[in-house]
Amino acid sequence: MKVQDLRKELSNGITDFAFIKKDGSVRIAKGTTNLTFVPVEKHPKGTGKASDKVLAYFDLEKDNWRCLSVNTEFVTA
Repeated sequence: MKVQDLRKELSNGITDFAFIKKDGSVRIAKGTTNLTFVPVEKHPKGTGKASDKVLAYFDLEKDNWRCLSVNTEFVTA
C-alpha cells in the first residue's frame, strides 16, 4: 500500500492497516482522519498545515492521535 492510498482511505472513514515498526515488529492499527469518527474533545485545535513527511491519524484503539513517517513500510492487514 502506498501512503497516498492510505491517506485517502483514512479520510473516507475507519481503516484497518498494518505497518512495520522501527523495531521490526508488525503493528496492526485501526484509524481515521475523518473527524466524524474522532471524539470532539480530540479534534485538532490548530489551523496549521500537516507535514508532508508524516502521516497523522487518529488511532481508534489507543484513542489518540499517532503519526508515522511516510517512509514507513506498510503490509497487508
